[in-house]
Amino acid sequence: MTIFWGTPCVCIVVPSAPRALRVISATDTSLYVTWRSPEPTNGVIQNYRVIYWRTDYHAGSVNRSLRATASAYNITALSPATRYSVQVSSFLAVFLSSSNTVQGGSKK
Repeated sequence: MTIFWGTPCVCIVVPSAPRALRVISATDTSLYVTWRSPEPTNGVIQNYRVIYWRTDYHAGSVNRSLRATASAYNITALSPATRYSVQVSSFLAVFLSSSNTVQGGSKK
């Protein structure tokens, strides 16, 4: 997305959201999530932001920043038999993309 305002025109480019966010595997205390880079990227992706939380308790979210080359993250130290929501956004300079969210559950 590109946003224009002011005179002279100031152009702000917002990155697109990562694609194909998936939980690939789960254990009793971990979730392994993957994604594909956004298309179009609207610039050079600086990093990705991964946020995860217990689906029944959003106030306890955890925020991780990963390198732009990342396409997966292993979330560990989770509570057994619990559902989690995982959100991934791309970051371009100072602008954050919209995010994609997936849910997965740790096993018993």
